[in-house]
Amino acid sequence: MSDKEWDPNNVLDLLGDPLARRVLVATGARPKSAEELAEEFDVSLPTVYRRTNRLIEHGLLSDHLRADERKNQFKVFEATVSEVVVSVEERGYEIEMKTRSTVGTRFDAFWSDIGRSVPDDGGRKDSEDRSVGTDRPDSTEHTDPA
Repeated sequence: MSDKEWDPNNVLDLLGDPLARRVLVATGARPKSAEELAEEFDVSLPTVYRRTNRLIEHGLLSDHLRADERKNQFKVFEATVSEVVVSVEERGYEIEMKTRSTVGTRFDAFWSDIGRSVPDDGGRKDSEDRSVGTDRPDSTEHTDPA
């Protein structure tokens, strides 16, 4: 997500929504489907999807597919943040989000580790260690002058 899309005011508004906060807490414990969230919070599916879409848009939630025992696929949601810190300073306020390990980040780390263990040069011993995968920051900071 670009800095233009990530507006601290929007994130604060989103975190001010009790249902959005409840979705974050529930999906921080384990990934949950929209149906599970709707049932747990006694709200409609469209209401759940509105919140999950906004949380995904701001990088607070991720979604991925799961398959049930009959191989039917469905989407589950998982919180991507473990902590959100808002600091009020003379120049405005600052928001720091600490990310948690999700299925996606664990998958990237797995492939990165495999890339490090397999020589890139066909087995020559004098090659440098090269990794495959992406680096992900542990936290994201944004400042908004008030």
